[in-house]
Formats: sequence, structure tokens, C-alpha cells
Amino acid sequence: MLPLAFPRMILWIIGGLVAFWIVCAFSWLVHRLRTLQSELATNKQNQKPGESPGWETLEEVDLFLEGWKSTQVFYLQKDDKIRVTASGPKRFTVHLASDLSTKKFKSLRKTSETKSWTGTWEMNADGSYAIVIEPAGETPFWVKTRVDRKQDRFAVHVGKVNY
Repeated sequence: MLPLAFPRMILWIIGGLVAFWIVCAFSWLVHRLRTLQSELATNKQNQKPGESPGWETLEEVDLFLEGWKSTQVFYLQKDDKIRVTASGPKRFTVHLASDLSTKKFKSLRKTSETKSWTGTWEMNADGSYAIVIEPAGETPFWVKTRVDRKQDRFAVHVGKVNY
């Protein structure tokens, strides 16, 4: 009907409609960008100090080393990734350990002697693990220890689907 009423203006009308849709799409994108920026700012304000996005804190403890000491035991699954941070005034070794008893532990991985260490370890199998801190010398001292687990943002949970 429009082409019959305004035969010479049809291209101008179509061009105006296309321009209108482009301006609407651009306005929506700008609005969406501002909304996401405000959400990001809010999330940054609500984040606890010392917390890293994507990591879940399993334990944060100060260990007094008179001999080797361990964190609590964690059940971790294959392909879980943990980040360990340990720091103290004297040298020590950090172990990823299993089979803990009061007298010994089985070291699966360890670091070289250090005063401060942050690193990640990936689990090769399901099991119970602990972080063991072993002092290099005989003098007792405190070590700050933190254990974080990587949160899988893209985990797919498979379940029964009813159709």
C-alpha cells in the first residue's frame, strides 16, 4: 500500500526504517554495556579481600612448625587443581601428601626449600590429600598456609532427562 501512495519515496522510507533499527540496536548495545559494567563494579566491591575469582578457599591456617605439620585432609577428585600458598620467616619444603599418620606421610610432589611459595598441583586420581609443610632446620617457626581449589566454571552435570 505504501508504494502506491508514495512511489518516489519508497527508498527513503526503507532507508529510514533501516536507520531506525540500526540506531535502536546501537542504543541497546550501549545500555547493555553500561549494565554489565555496573554489575562488574558491584561484584568487585562485594569480593572479599584476598579472594581470587575462580578459586574456592579450602583452608587458611597458620602452622607452628616444630617438625612437619599438615593441613586438614581434603578429598579431591581426578583433574581437580589446587593452589597452595605458604610463607614463613625460615626455609621449609611444601609437600602434596597422602597416607598421613602421626609419624610419616607419603609425599606425592614437593617443592625445593623456600621461605615463600605459591604453586598449583593437579590431582592424578581421586583420593584424600593434605599439604605437609616440613621445616629445613630445627628451630620452630610459624608458616602461613592457604589452600585453594579451582572452581570449574564450565562443569556439565549429567543426569536423567525425562521427556
